[in-house]
Amino acid sequence: MSWWLLFRREWLGLLTDKAAMLTAIGGILFYAVIYPLPYDHQVAGAQPVAVVDLDQSATSRKLVRMWSASPKIHLSDNYPAVERAERALADGDIAAMVVIPAQFERNLARGQQQTLAVAGDGSFFLAYGNVATAMLQSSGYLNAEIRLARSVANGARAEEVMRQLQPVSTRVQPVFNPNGSYVSYVVPGALVLILHQTLLMVASMLGANNWHCRGEWHQYPLMTWVSARTTMLVCLYLPSCILYFDLVLPGHDVAMLASFWAMVQLLVPFLLSTALAGIAISTLFNRRAVPVQLLVLTGMPILFTCGFVWPGISMSPLLSGMFAWLPAQPAMMGMIKLNQMNLGIVNLYYELSTLWIQVIAWGILALLGMHWRQTHRSKVLIDRIEPNFD
Repeated sequence: MSWWLLFRREWLGLLTDKAAMLTAIGGILFYAVIYPLPYDHQVAGAQPVAVVDLDQSATSRKLVRMWSASPKIHLSDNYPAVERAERALADGDIAAMVVIPAQFERNLARGQQQTLAVAGDGSFFLAYGNVATAMLQSSGYLNAEIRLARSVANGARAEEVMRQLQPVSTRVQPVFNPNGSYVSYVVPGALVLILHQTLLMVASMLGANNWHCRGEWHQYPLMTWVSARTTMLVCLYLPSCILYFDLVLPGHDVAMLASFWAMVQLLVPFLLSTALAGIAISTLFNRRAVPVQLLVLTGMPILFTCGFVWPGISMSPLLSGMFAWLPAQPAMMGMIKLNQMNLGIVNLYYELSTLWIQVIAWGILALLGMHWRQTHRSKVLIDRIEPNFD
């Protein structure tokens, strides 16, 4: 049987398999729309904060004005009593509350250190971090202003005092994520994982479906069959790669710094190794639902052990090694280095070599698995038996 005829049969088998088509097309489109939505706001916005000013002095009002100028918080209300602010915080009307103690200005004038009380829901650490940062920055500015006024009153020069207050000037610039956005941080790697998992599912479903069908599959030339199915799967997912990396990511203002040729050099071994891995995995199961369920369960562990969501050095080597044999890890890190960090294809030696080694390894396993299925077809083939009432 010719390669082109097998290639055509693979496409026909895919197009008549509703579950595989739904996963390959519906799943890709669904995640393209749904997954980036939670990150559309990029960063945690201004949090509603209430102030309880028990001092009502000029200094306390100045501090409140400093807080209101911060883009990280929004002063939604000013309560006269702590109890009312606590009630609003418990009801979820505000994200945090700040209490300025009585005699605040008087004690500062006497040189006594004052404590500002901040209360909020610490379970939302990004929102609470915005509140805490705004409070610390404004309090630091007020503290520096008071120290400067005292030093100048004692005869010191303002320039010398400023140098003492800030001996080292720091400028923070996020190099690989200038916007500080979650889309640029999470979504590029996550989309690679979605391609990886759905491709494994489609390949597993197509393979596991063969073992229960009568036909000529047990007579197909082994190398020709594996290469035809692999080519079909790669061609199936090329439009998905274009959709994700040419439309979805640029549509969410994610920087795409890699050239077209560099992307091809990374995506080709990724798609080949993933397709071959799916074919090899499919030979282990008689029921097509089982590999799909296992792949759904492994999605989050793969994401967290790849090294960009959580530092790889902080992960257990055993846990990281459990998923290192899948193409997802080198592909995700390679995509981030190529697009977001703009390292160039020459700096992806480890990721590319790992992917090509996996192409060879998974190709051998796929051939061995398909050969085993062809030689043991009588043990797994299910015939439909028609009842005979004669």
